[in-house]
Amino acid sequence: MIYLVSLNEITLLRFCALILFKRNVKVLRIAPFMLMTNGLLARLVGWAIRTGRTEYAVKLTSELQDHWDFNGRFAFQEIFKKYEPWQNQYFGFHGPRVEGDKLYGYGFKKITCSYTFWKVIEIHVLDAITRKNPASAYKVYGLLADTKEMGRFILGPSFAKDIKTMFYPRIVINPIFTLLAYAYTLAWVFLKTRFSVRQSKVAVMFEMMKDGREIELFKEISDAGKCVLIDRFPDAPSNNSVPEEMDAVIHRRTDGLFSILASLKALIFTTTDIFKIGRRYWNAPPALFFEMLSFPYKRLLVRGLLNRYQPDVFIARDEYNVDHVLRRMETKKRGVLSIGFGNALFPCFWSLAPNARYASYDIYYVDAAPLFDQYLDTWAPDMEVRTFGGYSMPREKLNSALGGKGNDILFTMRVAWNQPELVTMVRRVAEAFPDRKVYLQFKKGFNRK
Repeated sequence: MIYLVSLNEITLLRFCALILFKRNVKVLRIAPFMLMTNGLLARLVGWAIRTGRTEYAVKLTSELQDHWDFNGRFAFQEIFKKYEPWQNQYFGFHGPRVEGDKLYGYGFKKITCSYTFWKVIEIHVLDAITRKNPASAYKVYGLLADTKEMGRFILGPSFAKDIKTMFYPRIVINPIFTLLAYAYTLAWVFLKTRFSVRQSKVAVMFEMMKDGREIELFKEISDAGKCVLIDRFPDAPSNNSVPEEMDAVIHRRTDGLFSILASLKALIFTTTDIFKIGRRYWNAPPALFFEMLSFPYKRLLVRGLLNRYQPDVFIARDEYNVDHVLRRMETKKRGVLSIGFGNALFPCFWSLAPNARYASYDIYYVDAAPLFDQYLDTWAPDMEVRTFGGYSMPREKLNSALGGKGNDILFTMRVAWNQPELVTMVRRVAEAFPDRKVYLQFKKGFNRK
């Protein structure tokens, strides 16, 4: 008997019992309801794998290993574009609960796109295993109702037809989640409260990703004046170095402060918004419900920083998550310009990317803005979209390249480097331009074979 477990806080006890009694346990996916428990679940699974007690279910279906290693490969099938209509209908994007929520409805749509996309690999792995084995050969624990319905839409009505979905007591879970979010947010505000808070004027607030590509951008903004660099991942190693000429101070996202008066306002805000969210999104799946409850806290993170510093602009590279949507709610009230810039030229490998489907900045810089026209029906209508170039390239090198008349052709590759379509494309281009050199640039970490 194969025991397939989609691991979350409820299936955790069953998973532990199964590995304790040395059953044949396979992990479909680590899918916590609360993001804060993801690390704990991942460490537990890692230990169980190292000691031979379990392995990931994808090992039973090797044809999906590449997709498991990087699920962005589903982009080549336009998977999100195919199931997006189902998603919008199932989660009520155009119904009164979401469309009528002028404050947080947009954020709900944003996080739902990522929530559903993470299910794609679980659906395909489960389908491959169940097709290879009779129903008597396996048991499945932790399959959510929305995962099953999504799988039926993508793969057909036979998907998981004999598998029961997981029951979870919403009447117990939701109040616990609500009180946890409420208590945590209030405790954080209390710890950040001071008798008074002095605000300093700065030119730029910049949220760092620490991946090394921001160094040249730091050089370009250093002459604007004093900068506050926000360390989004303080425990991660950094590939950045702040230029000597840059007048900068570095803070964590949690370094905001509140005066007594601001703290009282935060108390009222937290109480009002968390319980409004709890009431409006009561029927949402647990993971979505809990993430919605974090929205007020994420807004207060920004508010606390803006209590200490008043920048002219706030720059970030985080269109893939909801934080920028919530940040703009706070920056707009302070007269701060919210600027974002894209992480990838998404239209190169799928026409609609779930992590970029919803975006809300004042100004959003992307590669080749006209290629993103298909997003304009969901991007914030008051957001200005502009084209930008290579921000990680030194100015002198960029100027040299723009002034030259080279005829060479460059392919830069990431997820598609070993796809047959790409091989065909490169060869056809080389044959069409025999007098030119064709260069291939592989993104580090993706050329695994």
